[in-house]
Amino acid sequence: MGRTLAVPKVYRIYAPSSQKNSEGMTAGRLCQSYCFYKIGAYINFYRPRESVQHLVSAQTWSFASTDKLPNGWVTLLHPEGARYFSHPDRRIFTDVNVCEPQNLANVNQVVQRVLDNICVAGNEIPSCYAALSTGAPNPHFLVDLVIDLAPWDSHPTTGDYYFVNHAERCPFWLEDLPADDLDLWYSIEGPIQGEQLRHLMEYQYWQHCNMFPNALPLTQRLINELQDSIVYAIADVSTSLTSTVSRPVEDLKTWLSLVKHLECTHDSDEGLGYGFTFARLMDQFAKDRFDNFHGLPHARLNQDQSVYDPPGVTPRRSYWIICFSPILFFAPEVYLQSLEKSYVDRTVLLRLWKPLIHKLNTEWMDFILFTTVILNANVAFLSITSVDTLTDNGRHPLVQIASYLSIVTSIGSFSLGQLLVRQNRTKFHESASDISASVSRRSSKKYGLELLALIWALPYSLLMWSMIFFFVAFATECLRVPDPVTRSIIGVATAVLAVLVLWCIWDAWDMQDAHRPPTLFKWSRAIRDALHPIFSSPVSTKKKSRLSKLFSIRVAEKDIPAA
Repeated sequence: MGRTLAVPKVYRIYAPSSQKNSEGMTAGRLCQSYCFYKIGAYINFYRPRESVQHLVSAQTWSFASTDKLPNGWVTLLHPEGARYFSHPDRRIFTDVNVCEPQNLANVNQVVQRVLDNICVAGNEIPSCYAALSTGAPNPHFLVDLVIDLAPWDSHPTTGDYYFVNHAERCPFWLEDLPADDLDLWYSIEGPIQGEQLRHLMEYQYWQHCNMFPNALPLTQRLINELQDSIVYAIADVSTSLTSTVSRPVEDLKTWLSLVKHLECTHDSDEGLGYGFTFARLMDQFAKDRFDNFHGLPHARLNQDQSVYDPPGVTPRRSYWIICFSPILFFAPEVYLQSLEKSYVDRTVLLRLWKPLIHKLNTEWMDFILFTTVILNANVAFLSITSVDTLTDNGRHPLVQIASYLSIVTSIGSFSLGQLLVRQNRTKFHESASDISASVSRRSSKKYGLELLALIWALPYSLLMWSMIFFFVAFATECLRVPDPVTRSIIGVATAVLAVLVLWCIWDAWDMQDAHRPPTLFKWSRAIRDALHPIFSSPVSTKKKSRLSKLFSIRVAEKDIPAA
């Protein structure tokens, strides 16, 4: 996995002096998406392709690194394969190869500049930085310093940094940092309050522990905390259809089995896989808490609940979707409802998205099979001599035109189905952020997800029109038979079949009262009730609280006995 983070802006803290020099220290940058900082000058990402002959010396029984580590420094191999360095006594972590004397000198200069900026406001260094200044860490108040040099800068002592407070699970800096530089900041809209910012910083904290697995000693209390979160998530997903847990129950059960094998770590160089696994799972729960506004009055309690729209507001449809939906057999509305359930507030819920995409791919593959059958039927139908003839005035009869239309719509359904299946197989099985970005690009400010739902509905709709055109062609050819008895039998059979099909469609329709009229003479009222939430302005209803699920008795002021 790559270890590169592009820093769009540079913020510097200058050395504390009356005159600022040209050398500075950039404000710290947090990792984003398991990518770390720019260390291309110190780790060779490119390996030459040319083969070089190398001999294994006789009686060589060890291939341990011969690099001499500076005093106090240790080197560790990340489970993903990257090598990093740490100073356990001073709680310093870096990806810079400190085995090279010049790199070590530059790192020490950056660390000293950090210390100078810490005590610039006073004469003494606060106790929380005791490990950094004296090399004696406080086990009850661990503070890490992460340093990286800036090889792209003209000054070798310019570096990136950030601190981490393990007690509060929060990174921090010595100066103000624009919050929009943080990962996940743009995944939500509107102002971010302190409680939600805490979840965001905790997510970044677990990313730090993910980068440096030996930074946090793994205790039984931490393991129990993670196990408690996973057990709750499994119970919530298993018992609630609207759970906000982003992962499917199969993944959660796998996580639980992993947690049962975690062991406590005491030494800094043991259990790196345990620490990495623990941090990777913890940051998933921190991200879910951030996305669902945990701890805030408008916390998302159901997966299909939007925190931006007033509760009880029926989504309004554009006139385009209202006009095209009946022509397309109301398929866009069905797909649109599925999209709105799995894509809420510009965020995709993977637990619902993956089954939806799997279902769509299966449907489109079935539609492709059906279109090939109809194509073959049309080709065979047009090969009939009585069908493949022109009228007396040299024009194509209705039976041929209907069959041609059936072929055209079949080809359209086949082509769109193939494109959508390929697109969903290659682009939609990605991370939640990538899928959300992809859906966001396909949505519109004016029409929302309606255009995407319209595209998804085309294979089914064109297939239905192809069947209808083929039926029209076949029925027309049958009704051209001069025998009145045959025409009567075919006409009655067609009418009975049409009634049965319409009955089946009506019975499978949404069972809500606004969509299904109780009696035939109430059609107009049912249609009006169905279209009322579409054309009317949004009407907000009172949001139900968590306690609305319980029985309660309202106590009025007059019911309270006087003291």
